[in-house]
Amino acid sequence: MLIKLYATIILLTSIFGGVYYAYNHYVNLKEELELKTTEAIRYKESLKDSEEAISVLTQQQIRIQQETLKLQQSLQKAEGYNTELQRKLNDHNLTKLSSKKPGLIEKRINDIKMQREILTEKEKQLEQLATEKEWKEVDNDNNK
Repeated sequence: MLIKLYATIILLTSIFGGVYYAYNHYVNLKEELELKTTEAIRYKESLKDSEEAISVLTQQQIRIQQETLKLQQSLQKAEGYNTELQRKLNDHNLTKLSSKKPGLIEKRINDIKMQREILTEKEKQLEQLATEKEWKEVDNDNNK
């Protein structure tokens, strides 16, 4: 009879131990599942933010390429104008012309200097406006 009692106690202890272990395992799995779910949500949000950043950078890259193309076209025009001026200067003997008609040559050179100063000033203004516009666009993109 005592053996049956001990066997029953051991059996019940084993059953309760197994149930306790299973319950603790269930609770740990549930907590781990909640943690992994939270991490997955954070990763999805991070992925969304990264995709938005990539989209903004792609748009900026396209805009930069367009502006670079415009600048290249502008440079080509300026180089063409420079080539034309070089050709004209090579065709004329300025020393000979300046000794014959000093007022005419001086006036033309002064006019060219004035045009160059005006263009330089306008270029500075346009560059400043473009820079301000870019910073405003960056600020607007960051505020979204």
